[in-house]
Amino acid sequence: MGIVRIFIPILISISLIFVDSRFSFLDSTKSYISSMLIPVKSLVSVPNIFFEWVNEQGQEKSILIEQNKQLTAEIVNLKIQLNEVQGLLQENNKINQLINNSLFYESQKNTLARVLEINSSRLKKILNINKGSSDNLSKGRIVYGPDGLVGEISEISQLDAKVRIITDPTQFTPIKNSRNSIRGIARGLALEKNLLEVLYIEKGQDIRVNDIFITSGIGEKYPVGIPVGKVVEVNNLPYEPFQIIRLQPIQNINSLDYILIGGQTNAN
Repeated sequence: MGIVRIFIPILISISLIFVDSRFSFLDSTKSYISSMLIPVKSLVSVPNIFFEWVNEQGQEKSILIEQNKQLTAEIVNLKIQLNEVQGLLQENNKINQLINNSLFYESQKNTLARVLEINSSRLKKILNINKGSSDNLSKGRIVYGPDGLVGEISEISQLDAKVRIITDPTQFTPIKNSRNSIRGIARGLALEKNLLEVLYIEKGQDIRVNDIFITSGIGEKYPVGIPVGKVVEVNNLPYEPFQIIRLQPIQNINSLDYILIGGQTNAN
């Protein structure tokens, strides 16, 4: 009986295959059964379709993340290049402003130098610059900024030099009032602030706050007319024969990136 149960389905299958291959009356039945199985096939294929969709979404996300990284890197690189260009433009403008300033004379051979460091204390005020004796500079040469007088070279080596600023307590500069030509001597104050005091102007002389003092040319060390400082304080004390006058330098030392060094002076 067991063998008969096994062979009966086999015989039925062989018979159906034979009938199907020889006759077409089963076609409508196959078509009907196939139509009935479409929902089942669709349901069975849902997990595979879902898996393929998830995989595609993951690949697209990875591509988008990689593209975003590349675009971010390109933006950062462009910003760096833009900052470099803007920095070069600013430096170029500063150099042009310095060279084209009307303070400097075509008859002088001026040397452009970069400010390396500012050393400012109560008793010593020095600039370090990147030019030295190898650039034909020498001690005592006058140094200018785009707005006015800076000082003079006090020490020099082959590749660099030190500039004593006019606000240094050991620095003396002959000056005069640009409004009325009253003369005096400017000396740096031993203070943390960058200020000058004006010596030897007697009481009664017409000096006012906001007056501008320029180089007087006395001694022929400094050319005439270089802006030095603006009056910020005027006092007359009863026990002092001279007025107490303080100046704020016209040239802001802390904003300097470049300076010009004038040609040889008669003092040298």
